[in-house]
Amino acid sequence: MPRCNAIPTYTDWPAALNGQPLYITGAEIMPSSTFVIDVIAQGCDTGLSANFSLPITITTARWGDVVEPFQQPSPAPLTQPNVADIAAVVDKFKAVPTAPIVARCDLQPNVPDFQVNIADVAGTVDAFKNLAYPFPGPSACP
Repeated sequence: MPRCNAIPTYTDWPAALNGQPLYITGAEIMPSSTFVIDVIAQGCDTGLSANFSLPITITTARWGDVVEPFQQPSPAPLTQPNVADIAAVVDKFKAVPTAPIVARCDLQPNVPDFQVNIADVAGTVDAFKNLAYPFPGPSACP
């Protein structure tokens, strides 16, 4: 997998998040992908690999796979997304209190707008129909 040496973001993440999850969004965050994140203390030489933490591997869900059970990695048979995913996004669109969080249901556009609307419902239906992810891949690393 290609490695992108992005400009580090220095933050005391535990303090900033106060126990809450961190959601990372952007055009470069693609469904069905694996990302590796390293941690380094501010002021350390980013050119020295010994200064980095052990890498953390994060995988993203399949396009349109919003609620459990999530699609298992290949070579598992394709089972997701299904009608439960469509129903979940419709529930979020209707502001049902038990619906999944916006971060899971905001599928359109590829740079999230932090809203769930009919385009997100349509995107989930397209994913259910096994249509391809409609957005271009990530740009070159900075």
